[in-house]
Formats: sequence, C-alpha cells, structure tokens
Amino acid sequence: MEKNDLILPSQSAQNALEGYVNLRERFFLNGCIANGYSAAGSTLNSDSAMDSWLKEGRSLTELGTRMKTVACEVMICRSIEKGLLPFKYAFVYNTAHHHKYFRVFSDERGFHMTVNHVPAGNRPHRRAQYRDDENNNYQTFLKLGDLDEKNDVLFSSVDDEYLELDHGGKKIPNFVCLGIPQKGADIWATRIDLVGEMRSLTPGAFNTSAIGPSTIDPSEIAAYQKEESTD
Repeated sequence: MEKNDLILPSQSAQNALEGYVNLRERFFLNGCIANGYSAAGSTLNSDSAMDSWLKEGRSLTELGTRMKTVACEVMICRSIEKGLLPFKYAFVYNTAHHHKYFRVFSDERGFHMTVNHVPAGNRPHRRAQYRDDENNNYQTFLKLGDLDEKNDVLFSSVDDEYLELDHGGKKIPNFVCLGIPQKGADIWATRIDLVGEMRSLTPGAFNTSAIGPSTIDPSEIAAYQKEESTD
C-alpha cells in the first residue's frame, strides 16, 4: 500500500511569496530590471561612460557581459536608497571569499533574495555554492502516493526564506520572475511572472521612472558595494 504523508504549514509557498513582496513592490522590481537594461544600453553606447569603466581596468568583453547585471543592481539600490522599496541590500562575499554577490533582504518580513541574469525563467538559476548557502528553505509537501510533479503540493515553512529575482533578455527583459526555489532541486516551489503580471495592471498604476543618471558610473556601484553584510 502506498503511504500518504500530510504535513500542513501555515500557508502555501505562493501566499508566502506574495506576502514577502507585495504587488506594488513587484511592480517596482520589474521596473528596476527594465530601467537597468535601458541604462546598460545607454552606458555601453556612451563614449564618456565607457571611458570611466575602462579607466577602472575593465575589459570591453567583461563590460559587455556584466553591464546588465550591474545596472539592475544599481537600479534596485537607488530605489531602496530613495525609500521606494522597503528593503535592505548588501554585497556579500561568497564562501571562498573570492567575490561579492548582491543580496536584497528584509529582516521584518523574513526573506533574503539574490538577483540573477539567466538564460530562461522556467527554472531557478543554475546551482552555485553561494546560492546553495543562501537557500535555507525548509519546504514541506503533501505526498500523494509516489512522488510526481502533479501530485506534490509544495508549501513554505521557514523564518528566513530564500527568493530569487531572475531576469533575461537582450535590449529589453524578455522575462522577469520572482520565486522561491525548492531546496536541493532545480525547480521552483512557486514563482510569479512579473512581466505578465504587470501587463494585467492599469497603465500608470505606479510610477517606476528611472531614478538618477541614465548611465551607470563605476563610482556609484563602488559606493553601494561598501554596504557589506555582517552575517
């Protein structure tokens, strides 16, 4: 006989995700990514802006592949600094102390989040040690007989949930998704398609116009990177 195990937490992963980041905040995050792509393009096409980056010792190849990531981080930092997003941010060293990665978090709401440029949004970003370290999610489920995707109902049950804000595209974002990755697996526990969600809203519902300069200067991201986690 098949064994059915039932564990019921206080709320589903979907309800938890919508509670961690509400509709207005998701709208702003989606706007930050869109503005980041625009700023990245403006920076790469500006001789004066590129000169500033090249003087920092960055190569053209590195700038071409990294600028969208940097620009999206800057837009989120600007929005947090201006009080438009009620979160905090830090640039955290990975376990090996080789490089820093961007982390958005809210102690009050109990979540932390990485922001990733990825090739597709149907799965969380590829496994990396620092993301494994971040993902302390404890996800329970309703097991109905043998495990399969149709019968497993995932729930969330953790005090400090790990979220991912993943995006991808060329000149504009083709997708932006906010989700809870399942611990130890290459699938989402739940996710929200922010681009699709925004299309359903009344135009002008929120103002997400770009904050600050339309190009990204290395001194600005360097100033934000001084905000380090004490964890």
